[in-house]
Amino acid sequence: RGRAFAALASAGTTEQLASAMQALLEANFTHEEVERLASEARERIEDQDRAAKARHRLRIAAAWSSSGAPEKLAKALEEAEAAGVEAVELDRAKTVLAGLSRASSSSAAPPTSASAPRQAPTAAATSSSKGLSSTTTTISTSKFGRDCAPDRFLQEE
Repeated sequence: RGRAFAALASAGTTEQLASAMQALLEANFTHEEVERLASEARERIEDQDRAAKARHRLRIAAAWSSSGAPEKLAKALEEAEAAGVEAVELDRAKTVLAGLSRASSSSAAPPTSASAPRQAPTAAATSSSKGLSSTTTTISTSKFGRDCAPDRFLQEE
């Protein structure tokens, strides 16, 4: 009985859930117990899936955001918070959003020095705390074509 219950508790997909439900029935759990436990497991799996999708949209929005249009990142950040995405991911996106806000407000001000061009902070530059490279990579949308536009990834599924 313990192994069947552990299989249910660790199920991360609907296929694993179905297998665990079968194991529970074979371990002499009643149909009512199996349905109750499966319902709880389904909710947990759906929550994990929702958080994973929100995390994915948040990362894409942070990577493709610009100081001229930070709205998509702000919306993705709100969705990620509601979905229960980890605080580390939320903090990274908030840092990018704050950098975009600073970049947009500083671009409205007159330039103080003509010799040094200003650059907005990027996601790569703010994510060095997790051992990621602090070098920045510039991606040109014209190089990859229209299909790589971030809007395609940010749409609700």
